[in-house]
Amino acid sequence: MSQRFNSHSVAAELGVQVRASRLSRRMTLAALAEAVGVHHSQISRVERGGAITFSPNVQKICKFLNIQGVSSAGVGSRGNLADRVEALRVSIPEGERVLDALLGVLEQIEWPAKGANPSRR
Repeated sequence: MSQRFNSHSVAAELGVQVRASRLSRRMTLAALAEAVGVHHSQISRVERGGAITFSPNVQKICKFLNIQGVSSAGVGSRGNLADRVEALRVSIPEGERVLDALLGVLEQIEWPAKGANPSRR
């Protein structure tokens, strides 16, 4: 039996993860649809955050794409940093340019040495 997601933001986060995972595998909607046996329009709806339930078809998609920690209560696991960055990169316009600029700024910061006591500067 399908259970409803707690909020639209949970469905939207799942959609970002599905899209990022599919694109990182260089798969089209049609290719993923064929691989999991779910119509491409339903996968598109999931990617847009339009899934309202954790249905058997959503479960198939998540299993195939190895998206873990998904439940009817929401997306329990945020995933590893690389997956989160990739999801962000593909979910916003000009995501790659924005992330590149952010990394450039972070690389300019003089970080304390690992294990150093910052109060002793």
